[in-house]
Amino acid sequence: MTDFADFGLGVAGAVLGAAVGGATTWLATRWQLRKELQYGYDKDLRNERVSVYRELWKLSEQLPRYHAAENPTGAALKDAIEQFHRWFFDTGGLFLSDQARSAYFGVMDELWRIADRRGATEIDAQEVKTLFHLGEELRAQLAFDVGAGRPPVLTSSRITT
Repeated sequence: MTDFADFGLGVAGAVLGAAVGGATTWLATRWQLRKELQYGYDKDLRNERVSVYRELWKLSEQLPRYHAAENPTGAALKDAIEQFHRWFFDTGGLFLSDQARSAYFGVMDELWRIADRRGATEIDAQEVKTLFHLGEELRAQLAFDVGAGRPPVLTSSRITT
């Protein structure tokens, strides 16, 4: 009888071990697949952002600290607003992070405020400074979103010759 009981315990232990091992393998595989999917999505999103953010970066050239000959007029700002608006709906608004979207709309709100007030006259030095700082905040957020200016997360070992 003890041989039969020992055999039964052995079988039960083997079944329990197989079940625990199978569950562990299933959980580990599921976790790994989820991580791979997240990595792929993040990689694709970053690649898309680099592409569309590059275009927004170029548009932000209209928000420099100094203008070549004279400060832009309110009418020129309205042209800039239209260009930013086209970018948002035609190119990249979908890819803005929450922080970049906030910075983008900060720029747009200020452009509208100044353009409406100035009309055909030039904006003043303080308005140029305000637009520059908002543009800098936007550019800094764009750079952060795509990982520009940071060292790579994965570094390769140095090869000496």
